Amino acid sequence: MRSHKPSSFCCDGERTYNEIRMWLRCAVGLLTSWLSAAAQLHVGVKAGAPLAELTETVGAGDWSNLPSRWAFGLMVDVDLPADLGIEFNALYRRVGYEGARLDQVPVLRWKARDEVWDFPLIGKYRFPGAVVRPYVGAGIAFRKLNDLMRPGSGSRGPVLSGGLRANVLVLKLSPELRYTRWTGGEDIRAGFRARKNQMEFLLGITF
Repeated sequence: MRSHKPSSFCCDGERTYNEIRMWLRCAVGLLTSWLSAAAQLHVGVKAGAPLAELTETVGAGDWSNLPSRWAFGLMVDVDLPADLGIEFNALYRRVGYEGARLDQVPVLRWKARDEVWDFPLIGKYRFPGAVVRPYVGAGIAFRKLNDLMRPGSGSRGPVLSGGLRANVLVLKLSPELRYTRWTGGEDIRAGFRARKNQMEFLLGITF
């Protein structure tokens, strides 16, 4: 009975695959170690206000929008080598609308308010500077919709930002302008929803 030995081609292919995997593991390990040693973590708060209405009522003549006047939440800023960085926020807002039943006497009026959480993740590039460093950023934001808004409001979208970071004693102040384009549906029925375009001024304070 003749035995079958593995071909040298199969053995060479397996050996090459193992070598590539080993080198990839080494490269990932070295990159992770380098980033961990060079990265700087800054944690603080971020607050601001929209420059335009964030929500709207659609197709309902007896409803009107209640403006969202502020946002507040967590800021995590990571400085990376090569003037790069990553920022994560968890921003809380209050939104709502008011309505009236004009066909009743006396007129019945009501207000409805709810919460919105936005979670942007933004990559940054910081320009050179000693005390003040301009930066630009781009990323994506996710939103936790509430019970008032229809699904067509959109729950994610791209983000663009630009601002400055100034070192003031032990604090780092980061005023910026941020634009978000919400996507996820075109709901044209009567209801309450987020506007597609969101522009706001924000101030970050980190340590």
